[in-house]
Order: sequence, then structure tokens, then C-alpha cells
Amino acid sequence: MMFCTPQVYKTVEICYKMPGWHARLTKPLDALRNVWIRVTQRRTPMKIIQPSAVPAEPATSPLFTGEVSRQPILTPEMSQHFNLGIVNFPAGVRNKMHTHSSDQVLFVTAGTGIIATETEEKEITVGDIVHITADEKHWHGATPHSDFSHIALTAKGSTTTQLEP
Repeated sequence: MMFCTPQVYKTVEICYKMPGWHARLTKPLDALRNVWIRVTQRRTPMKIIQPSAVPAEPATSPLFTGEVSRQPILTPEMSQHFNLGIVNFPAGVRNKMHTHSSDQVLFVTAGTGIIATETEEKEITVGDIVHITADEKHWHGATPHSDFSHIALTAKGSTTTQLEP
């Protein structure tokens, strides 16, 4: 059985009322023992995201050779470790040669695209998964005759360096 003093009860109550925070008692409470309360920030609970429900927004950047749209699947507030978004390329549009400071994984979701390094180009299509290691020079985009979409996954804080004008 746990006994709470009004002072301890008030502290726990305050913690529970702070959005995104919760408290857990780590030792039994009574007048003769020390009380340890661990306060941790609560993570956002599991969430199912329907890509069709995420609005596309223009991805204006000199990295792209034309107009591209992006659908941010994970916002910065939603994940401590990952960036995740859908990038939609119209036929013939690609990004320029670039690198990322973390690995990048592309999951092809629509159309036919091209993934290229300094030494090779490969066609990719729905269902293909591409792993690009950190600092590997590459570009990707749509073929001349097909729109192309992929989900891009990088580590949070990863930076992109454009290598061609």
C-alpha cells in the first residue's frame, strides 16, 4: 500500500497536467522513506499515416531541375531520429548530383525513375529500395517518359550538399 503526503501528491498531479509529460513513482511512499519520482517526456503514441491524406507542398530548391512536390510524412516534432517524406517528380525532372551526411534510403512508390552515381545509372521502379551510403555522390529523379515518386528516409540532422550548379 502506498501513502502519499499532500506535498508529494501535488507534485505528481502537476507533472501529470503538463502536456507531454508523465511521472512514475519508483519507490513506495511512506513517511519514513525517501521518495523518488522519475519525470520523463512522453513520446507521441504510435500513429498510422495515410500518404494520400498528407498534402503535397512545393519543394522549391536549386537542387531540383524542375518543379517537384514533397509530402512530409514525419514532421521534426514526430521523430527523434528520422526524416521521412515523399518526393514527387514530374517526367524528366531530377535532382542534381549531391551527397547526404547520413545514409539515405529511397522506397519507390510510383512510376519509373533513375538513380545515378558518378559511374553508373540504373532504372528503378515501384517496389525497389535503394540504399545510398553517407557522402556517396548521387542523383535521382524521373525518366523522360514517366512521373516518379519515392519515400526518402535520412537521419534527423542529416545535411544535403549540392555538387553541381
